[in-house]
Amino acid sequence: MKNIVICDAYSTGAKLAPLFREQGFKVAHVRSSETIPPHYEKTFRSHDFEIDFGFLGYDLVEASEKISRFMPDYVIAGAEPGVVLAETLSHYLSLPSNVIEKLESRRNKFVMIEAVRGAGLDVPFQINMMDAEGVHNLDLGNFTTPLVVKPANSAGGDGFRICHSRDEVVAHSNLLFGRRNAVGETNSSVLIQEYLQGQQYFVNCTSINGRHHVCEIWKDDRRPGHNGSLVCWKEDLLEPIGVVQAEIISYTLGVLDVLGIREGASHTELKYTDRGPVLIETAARLQGTIDESAVRRCIGVDVISLMVQRYSQPDEFSRFFQLPRSRRASVSCISLISNQEGRIEDARGLQRIRSLPSFHSAIHIPPIGSRISKTSDLFTSPGIIYLVGDDDTISADHKRIRKMELAGEIFNVVE
Repeated sequence: MKNIVICDAYSTGAKLAPLFREQGFKVAHVRSSETIPPHYEKTFRSHDFEIDFGFLGYDLVEASEKISRFMPDYVIAGAEPGVVLAETLSHYLSLPSNVIEKLESRRNKFVMIEAVRGAGLDVPFQINMMDAEGVHNLDLGNFTTPLVVKPANSAGGDGFRICHSRDEVVAHSNLLFGRRNAVGETNSSVLIQEYLQGQQYFVNCTSINGRHHVCEIWKDDRRPGHNGSLVCWKEDLLEPIGVVQAEIISYTLGVLDVLGIREGASHTELKYTDRGPVLIETAARLQGTIDESAVRRCIGVDVISLMVQRYSQPDEFSRFFQLPRSRRASVSCISLISNQEGRIEDARGLQRIRSLPSFHSAIHIPPIGSRISKTSDLFTSPGIIYLVGDDDTISADHKRIRKMELAGEIFNVVE
């Protein structure tokens, strides 16, 4: 029997423990902080673990000594807040992990972009601001608007804004400094970046011994949300072969090498611009908030099962590298966008959505009686719909969903 420790088994990472147990692993859990951010806490399932170490304090040497008594074969991150803890514990315990010297570049987005720039890959222009006074005194005369302003260390679009003037940059930066962000950390710095023009994509990979397997490439359409945000609109799984896909894959694998990602899952977001692929950011963990069954229905595998296979059957996983695969059907991920604020009285429209020809699943739908707000990021989306089928049917069903959404026919919301 092998042992594995999952750090912050939230969001998609909450699905890992049962799958590892099916493969004969003994699974333990450890938290990276004293408290769990609420949107993560509701996904955590403590009963999936033989041992829950809880929070072991901020002395990571001491924490690694306690974890060592479990005799783990692997320590992995379940969600973004657990990346630093998982990789540090793996380093102290001499277990397979990413390059420890490059750890900061995998969590701090400013350091990440500068590391990739230093390797000669195209990245956005950026400035890292450490306080509101610095932003106030910054001369933006030579900058081209719009500009992106966001925290250096959050996730899920939290704190992201597109700013069209100096006043907007200053005002939004002031809102971010010192605020507790979506991963439970305090914003100590703010990034000001060029807004990249082009089509957005994301790439999910699984790595073993420094070799990267591209599991999925998604076309990621986003639309303006509330207060200058960009919100998810529609994500389409692409065939792995194509001219643009080849450029994206080559660029992404270069980024993973620069950031020292050698083991496990990664999630890379980029834009394909008139300069070619340009990095937005890379996370050294699984993509959050997904229904892997929709992808498995289309291509026979999914990033979660591949992640488990990498650790439970590494030889089989390595052989899988050579297998060609194409889509059996199309799959689209639709993030619902709320234009309403208030308490959900009922969700009668969901039954109509479930009857659509291409409907596969609905996840993260807020319960009746809970409150929703206007959507500004991943965490304020009132649910995700997966559609599977042919392109025309998916397109028609997507239009029906958006029409219902605009008419307020999905959720009946009262103030």
